Amino acid sequence: MLMKKIFSIVALSLMSIVAMNAKTLYLNTGGSELWDQADAKFAIWHWQDDNQGQWSAFMTKGADGIYSAEIAESSNKVIFVRLNADAEAPDWEKKWNQTGDLWLLESGENQFNITGWGSDGGNSEGNWSFYATTALPEIVTQSTARKIMYGNQIVIKHGNTFVNILGGEVK
Repeated sequence: MLMKKIFSIVALSLMSIVAMNAKTLYLNTGGSELWDQADAKFAIWHWQDDNQGQWSAFMTKGADGIYSAEIAESSNKVIFVRLNADAEAPDWEKKWNQTGDLWLLESGENQFNITGWGSDGGNSEGNWSFYATTALPEIVTQSTARKIMYGNQIVIKHGNTFVNILGGEVK
């Protein structure tokens, strides 16, 4: 029990150090048709050039179904790993599936999308894309604006302009 506590403290300390100089990567597991089944857990093995690799913390699932984790800012190579549901920490012994060695692209793509299991037990297939957050446009409010119903939707009227709740002009 004492060893488990010591390991946890060391692991948290290391994660804190990584978080100070970290970048976030995202994983689209392909849903329940591919990796996101059987209560699998996900992590990233990452490293820089010929240096030794290290594990990220387990990836966390966002409301949009996309997983994320932080890795060291200096890492330029990664492997996304699908792990057994009973894994207590990322560990190669608990690996179910993995991608091949992937280079982080200089163009900044930060989301890897699993598209297949791989042939003959090989590495799972996928491609890079940009993780897109849904940012709401900034809405400027003034005391002269008022909320009204217009064309079966709630809009904000400011002068002669109608704006929907997402900030888009209603014509």
